Amino acid sequence: MRSLLMVASLSLLTACATTNSGAPMPSALPISSAETDVTGRWTGTWVGTGLFESPREDAVVLDIKQVGFSAYGRMVFDGSVAAESVPWDVRREGLSGARVAATIMGSQVHVTHERGARIFAADLTRIGEDRMIGDVRGTAPGVQLLLTRARKQDPPPARVMPAPPAEPVVTPEPAAAPDAPVTAAPVVEEPATQPDPVQIAAVIPSEEPQAPDTSAERPKVEDFVPAIDLRTVYFDFDSAKLRADALDSLATNAKWLQEHDELQLMIEGHCDEVGTPEYNHVLGDRRAESVRATLAASGVEAERMATISYGKERPVCAEATDECRKLNRHVEFRVKTRELHKSDEPTKSDESNKME
Repeated sequence: MRSLLMVASLSLLTACATTNSGAPMPSALPISSAETDVTGRWTGTWVGTGLFESPREDAVVLDIKQVGFSAYGRMVFDGSVAAESVPWDVRREGLSGARVAATIMGSQVHVTHERGARIFAADLTRIGEDRMIGDVRGTAPGVQLLLTRARKQDPPPARVMPAPPAEPVVTPEPAAAPDAPVTAAPVVEEPATQPDPVQIAAVIPSEEPQAPDTSAERPKVEDFVPAIDLRTVYFDFDSAKLRADALDSLATNAKWLQEHDELQLMIEGHCDEVGTPEYNHVLGDRRAESVRATLAASGVEAERMATISYGKERPVCAEATDECRKLNRHVEFRVKTRELHKSDEPTKSDESNKME
């Protein structure tokens, strides 16, 4: 009986070994790898929500370098100071950009702030080689990102210099016969002529003082007075773009300036107190230049206009309220009588003709 059990056990083990001998052993799952390198400069737009739930859209730049399955770089949200949906730490870092890190798993690129995902995180999906789309994580309302990689242009083909032409073979010419002696002709002296006094006067510079060229001189700000007949132009937060009401005001101002062409115009750009003095000074200059360009396109002579930016130095309202900040984001105008050059002043003959 015991012998029969041993024979049966050996038969069963042999059958199992025969059945499993052809089946391969299970292997470990393949490790996910990045399909392509995301290194480079990615530019595009971010779409979010600004103050008072107004839609906002502006530029975004991502400079990144991939090392293995990780990447490091910097991300800049342009014009995001007024976007409430963009995380505050990213807005505060402004044009200098936020330092970010990323992990790449296949077509998925997860970007986080260098200090952690609690500050900023974005989930991107690569579409093809040079496009990524995604969303900023944990934002309400959401912020969408659309990025395209800037490809480097191929270098121009090397210029092939043509071979220099072969030097011609020069056959020496036979020696020429000696020239016959030449008798010099007698020199006849011409009488000296007196110089033309008109030509001398044209060469000698005039001793009369010349009028200085004042066309390039910048007018003095203190010479201007407030233009009470011109409408003030107002702007949105962190913007130099002219609104519809601003364009209507400038159309009225341009007509008034054309009717008073004897006046010179000073355009002053102003900002609210949000932001650094340097940033607001540049923003005020952009607002003044935007107004100047629109007036010039409406027919006001460019040489009549000058611009200046006061940034946030001269607020018209000092209260820390939204209504007060709206009043401080503006461009106002000052005027003075234009100075006539001598060529523009009426002469005595003109005055006598008027009297006749």
